[in-house]
Amino acid sequence: MLDGIPGAPVRMRIDISGVVQGVGFRPFVFRLATELGLAGFVCNAPSGVVIEAEGPADAVQDFADRLHRDAPSPARITGLTQSPAPVRSVADFAVVDSLQSGGGGGLPLADLATCADCRADIFARRGRHAGYAFTACAVCGPRFSVLDDLPYDRERTALAGFPLCPACLRGYRDPADRRFHAETQACAVCGPALSLIFDVIPRQSPAKAAPITASEAVRQAPISAARHWRIAMPICRRVWPMPS
Repeated sequence: MLDGIPGAPVRMRIDISGVVQGVGFRPFVFRLATELGLAGFVCNAPSGVVIEAEGPADAVQDFADRLHRDAPSPARITGLTQSPAPVRSVADFAVVDSLQSGGGGGLPLADLATCADCRADIFARRGRHAGYAFTACAVCGPRFSVLDDLPYDRERTALAGFPLCPACLRGYRDPADRRFHAETQACAVCGPALSLIFDVIPRQSPAKAAPITASEAVRQAPISAARHWRIAMPICRRVWPMPS
């Protein structure tokens, strides 16, 4: 328990290691701190996540206790250390730029299956994500397959060359949006596009039509290949009877 003058604010630094990047952990920390009326910051680091929380001692301790209990389901905390920090008398809590030093300890995350909300966006009749294959949010989408290095930020992923459009940027900055600080989010306006190659001649296809056209091509050709981000994968269809 934190000690201090009764009623006076305290500040705690919390260093967390494990699978805590790319799982919606920073948005979770931001919302928890805001709920408890705390000031401070959260950021990614090579070691995992660094937090400083400031406010009444009981609220700061409750915050620290709930980091384990209420963490997003894909997260896996392997280490958590707490230490007192100087009070800065700031008013707000923020997600800030990643630290570039601080040792190792952060673990990359496997790609996450598309969540129900993003699937609904993909199958909607209208919208920037309608029919868009690379739709993702803070809790789903590509992670390991696009990651260059930790800390996990867009500029260290395969999406570094795809700046967010104004609409995606609004969601990235909005704490109420499920794409708040979602590093791999994209839409049909600003994200990667799908293309098909027949007889080694590239043919650009609309993002919505490419998967359908590709499935038709596989029906006609016994062996095809697909490239997902940086990984090429063979796609085959069975053309002979299986042994009984």
